[in-house]
Amino acid sequence: MLTFVALVFAAMRPQLLHEWRLPEFERRDLLLVLDRSVSMRARDIAPTRFARAVTEIKQFLEEKPPEIDRVALVGFSNAAIAISHFTRNVDSLYFYLDWLAEDTRPNFGTDIGSALLTASDVIKRDGLPTTKVVLVISDGEDEGEVLESAINELRTAGVTIYSIGVGGSRPVDVPVPADDGNGDAGWTLNVTFNESTLRTIAAAGNGRYYRSQTGHELLDAMRDSRLPRTSPAGAGSIRPSIATSTLMRWAWPHWLLRTADHAMSTTAVLATLTPAEARARSPSSKPTSRRWSSGSRISSIDW
Repeated sequence: MLTFVALVFAAMRPQLLHEWRLPEFERRDLLLVLDRSVSMRARDIAPTRFARAVTEIKQFLEEKPPEIDRVALVGFSNAAIAISHFTRNVDSLYFYLDWLAEDTRPNFGTDIGSALLTASDVIKRDGLPTTKVVLVISDGEDEGEVLESAINELRTAGVTIYSIGVGGSRPVDVPVPADDGNGDAGWTLNVTFNESTLRTIAAAGNGRYYRSQTGHELLDAMRDSRLPRTSPAGAGSIRPSIATSTLMRWAWPHWLLRTADHAMSTTAVLATLTPAEARARSPSSKPTSRRWSSGSRISSIDW
């Protein structure tokens, strides 16, 4: 009996199915706001604050995490310029970063507010309704007058603002380049690091502030800032992680289905016989062949 049950069970060909759901990241666009003022030429971070920032940004782009879709770039000193709108072309960003690094002409003044307004304009011009994250990389000096209004504009648009401070704790003299960028002008500019401005920007922009005193912290800060903690709609979270659901399916063979169907039809026909007809169709009776009808199904049964 057990052997027969095992054979029937095997004939049913049970199949255990697994349904896999891969993790889905909510992709974000990153807008880098890079300070290129003369104070970023300070050498308290080797080779300079600016050169080290460019190197770390390129390293970050080379290892760009899957959560980051497109990247844009804004450069600023006393005025801001949109160097690259949102793009997935990392090579073009490398080109612009190299161009900035090779431009050694002095850029006096620092207006972070103007840079954030330019970033806001880049975001407005973008046609894709994706989550946007702004990352300011600077030594913190701000001589503008529109910082507060610029932060409010981005915050109203649902944009998270992060900031990374680049520079040492002590004042440092920066050799000022000549106007044409060839050599030094023969005098120095004493610059400091202003951490409070960058902290204010991150706090008001619902982001986070990071500090880089040696340059080594820059890459880790950029990696961490790719996951906003307080941006709208839970941006930065991973929608469900890998999960499985199990389903048992029985692949009944056709011959077994046909046999079961035939047996059910036969039972239905026999149920319609009178006792006399049943006795007449007993094994001791002479075998005959007759077609029986049950509903709409016609079955041929040999006795």
